[in-house]
Parts: sequence; structure tokens; C-alpha cells
Amino acid sequence: MLKSDSIAKLAPALVKAQSVIKAAHKSGENKFDRYKYTKLEDFLDQAKHVLADNGLALVIGNPIVAALPDRTTKNGGAEHACQVQVSATLIHESGEWIEVVGHGEGQDRADKSIYK
Repeated sequence: MLKSDSIAKLAPALVKAQSVIKAAHKSGENKFDRYKYTKLEDFLDQAKHVLADNGLALVIGNPIVAALPDRTTKNGGAEHACQVQVSATLIHESGEWIEVVGHGEGQDRADKSIYK
């Protein structure tokens, strides 16, 4: 985790925001596999007002995506895989900030490996 020299103002604002934020609902639906999922918009809709009310903003960096070789499933099919790295910076109105970098890997039989 990277951060500004001080987070003395950011930390209590984050604690206050986290005390009132609720779980995001699942508005996405995969009809083929019959399941619901939480879309990025669901998270943002839930969080943006709570963050703003506490002087906070979330900035998501451009992801770095690396394609991986296709993987063979146990049934002999192919799934496409990728690795993704993305950063998220939480900024307080005082100018203080915290940045985290996340790494993930996903695979899918169609075109959704990056989302997974």
C-alpha cells in the first residue's frame, strides 16, 4: 500500500464512510449460466454518495492486462485466461491519499476472462 505522508484526516473519514456503506446489490444477470452478479456500476452507485459525503473520492487506474495461454478444461474444451493488475486510489479532500494495487487472474470459455 502506498500513501501520502499523513492520513490523519483521511483515516477518520474512511472509518465514518465504512460505518454507513451497505452491500451492493446484484443487477447483472447471466441468463446462459443462470446466475446474478454484482456489476461495477452496482458498487459505484452504492459507494459514491457515501464517499462524497465524507470528503472522499475513489480513482481507479487503467488496468494492465496480460493474455495467458488457453487452458484445456476437463471436458476437452478451451478457456481463455488473463492476468490483470489495477490500482485504486482513495483521495481525501485534504489532499491525503491511499493507493492499493490488486492483481487477479480469470478465465472463461468466451470473452469474459478479464471481468472474472
